[in-house]
Amino acid sequence: MKDLLNVLIVGAGSIGGLKPNEFDSPTNHSKILTHCHAVKFLEEKKHLKLTGIVEPNLEKLCEVKLKWNISEGYITIDEYLKTSNYADIITIASPTITHYEIVKQILLSEKKPKIIILEKPGGYNLNECTLINNLSSEYKVPILINYIRRFNSHYQTIGNLLKSGFYGKILNASLCYTRGLKRDCCHAIDIFNWFFGDFTSGQSLSYSNLIDDYDTNDLTEPFYLQYENCPHVFLRPCDGRKGSIFEIDIIAEKARIIFVDNGTKINIHNVQKEKIWGDYSVIPSECKTIINNEFTIDLINVYKNAIDYLSSTGDIARKKLCCTIDDALNVYKIIDNLRYEE
Repeated sequence: MKDLLNVLIVGAGSIGGLKPNEFDSPTNHSKILTHCHAVKFLEEKKHLKLTGIVEPNLEKLCEVKLKWNISEGYITIDEYLKTSNYADIITIASPTITHYEIVKQILLSEKKPKIIILEKPGGYNLNECTLINNLSSEYKVPILINYIRRFNSHYQTIGNLLKSGFYGKILNASLCYTRGLKRDCCHAIDIFNWFFGDFTSGQSLSYSNLIDDYDTNDLTEPFYLQYENCPHVFLRPCDGRKGSIFEIDIIAEKARIIFVDNGTKINIHNVQKEKIWGDYSVIPSECKTIINNEFTIDLINVYKNAIDYLSSTGDIARKKLCCTIDDALNVYKIIDNLRYEE
């Protein structure tokens, strides 16, 4: 593509553009942790141009424009829609409760983008996610969901190996998580949908001693899930007020794979013959560790995925999106099933 694609970002919060400089600085591309940074990096590579930002907080709006050298700033999405400016890509990184109304405003306008990038989990609840999906289908504007692990090459490789049978039959999986089923656990549910095929059933393991460690309306709870290609999945709640954790453990016939330190390390324990006590196999403590540094740059892959989509034509284009609004809807259907199965 010769022409730069114009990008508008909605929301200047922590993921939008205003992490402290020690974590996300315009002068340090080794860590790219905000949408503004990712787009600015690809602007230097002559792929994208960050033409505007929407942020209702005037102080934040001024701060983010200055930090990332953005020419146009708007208090509301309506203010942008009244201008003559056009964005090929609109990224929505505002609070989840605003997602549906912003998507609706954009898609009912005359300035529909070529694609929308929407922060996970998509909508505020199943109903809103369904409405967003319907709008996307009606107006033929694809929506790319930022479930960030979908865009990580190490996760992609392990997912492909699991699905191909390289590690044998998947026996079980578990997740230790904090800060809510919808807020944090949704990432793991999306991974399980991706790795394990169709969700078949799920149930709560307790209706008492639930953990309110982030949002009273989104408790951290224990659940049991079953998938087409993984018969036992356990969601194990921890109290995020004591310390955050997000650790996935998958056991297959030939290996145990553990995503530790929030996925920045992946330990692969290959099954081997027991050498001391008898003629059987064990999962040893020794492992191969993959240092997954890509999390610091995976937002670039989100935008590269959008660019690849827009540069392709025909029915194959939709298949190139790593995570769609349909995937987000599938996560919400499971959350709804678990929360209301009783």
